[in-house]
Amino acid sequence: MSTKLRILLADDSMFFRAIESNFLQKAPAEILEARNCSEVHSIIRSQRPDLIYMSFTLPEEGGDKCCSEIKGPRAECHSNRHGL
Repeated sequence: MSTKLRILLADDSMFFRAIESNFLQKAPAEILEARNCSEVHSIIRSQRPDLIYMSFTLPEEGGDKCCSEIKGPRAECHSNRHGL
């Protein structure tokens, strides 16, 4: 019996969420989506994802601040910034 990972994609761009979700559909994973930091916090509380893939340019607080809130004040949030 295999357990699906629960992956949260947090990006305000529907275009990028669609690309990322399509790519991750190949993995045995349940894909959750958020458009902003408020939705990220809500999904974390209710769904408890195993992995969060977050844009650093989220509306409201930005992905870096949202990441720090999730992980704590000494959090190290890793960035893999890339252009298409």
